[in-house]
Amino acid sequence: MTKYKKGLILAIAGVTLMSFESPAIKFVKASGFDYMFFFGLFLSVSSIFISIIFLKPTKIKYAFLADFKGTILAALALGLSNTFFIYAVKFAGIALPVILLSSAPLFCAILDKIIFKKSTPKSIFIATFFVIIGIVIVVYERLDLNSIIGVILSFLCVISFSMLFVLLSAHKNVSRTLAISGGGLVMVIISLPFFKFEASLSDIITIAIVGIFITPASRILIGRSSLYLIPAQLGLIAILEAILAPFWGFVFLGEDISYSLIIGASIIITSIAINTVVIAKKST
Repeated sequence: MTKYKKGLILAIAGVTLMSFESPAIKFVKASGFDYMFFFGLFLSVSSIFISIIFLKPTKIKYAFLADFKGTILAALALGLSNTFFIYAVKFAGIALPVILLSSAPLFCAILDKIIFKKSTPKSIFIATFFVIIGIVIVVYERLDLNSIIGVILSFLCVISFSMLFVLLSAHKNVSRTLAISGGGLVMVIISLPFFKFEASLSDIITIAIVGIFITPASRILIGRSSLYLIPAQLGLIAILEAILAPFWGFVFLGEDISYSLIIGASIIITSIAINTVVIAKKST
């Protein structure tokens, strides 16, 4: 098996697993804060366990202190992005937040330019223009209060998520596993004042499957695939989540997929895909 095929299999497996996260949020009947508490707890514990397996106990302390500031900032960005995403799905359903989240690479480039004054290709701004058109088409049919709140939360999620990647690119010594564990802890802290323990046993089991298995496994698979694929290839495969997650929501939860959603999502996904290919060609 070639390195490319190996990377392709790992990336597709990771993104496919990741696409079940938003349907799980919608499936769980407990409040968003209850979901946050249990998910953050399971994610934090599982990430620490993974760190213990792959790192010696003495190296865990070193990995944390290697870039203390970067690790804290990354954990905060991850915790906030997950918090916004959970509530975006609760308010607006699966499709809208996931589709908007697919525009994260564009926000990463824009934030990189604003914060670190890095040059940004013109294709980013062209793609952003078409992404905005796609978003307007998606949102136009959904002007109820829940959808508007969902859109706002989705944008906050995208900004936080993009900030995470900008931070990780600037702080090379940050341990990804410790940042994920810290992000889980941030979610637990945020949810504590509002935690009511109203989750049923089936809710807790579902959240445990996501926090202990799906999220860590998907991130590990995608992380491993980056050893064999260039960022542009990985970025194109990651767009698959924006297609699969709404599909799972439609099949398993009966979520409605309107024509405006299909048209808007197609514009957004196509714009991002073309931009990724253009950047890949320029870098070769």
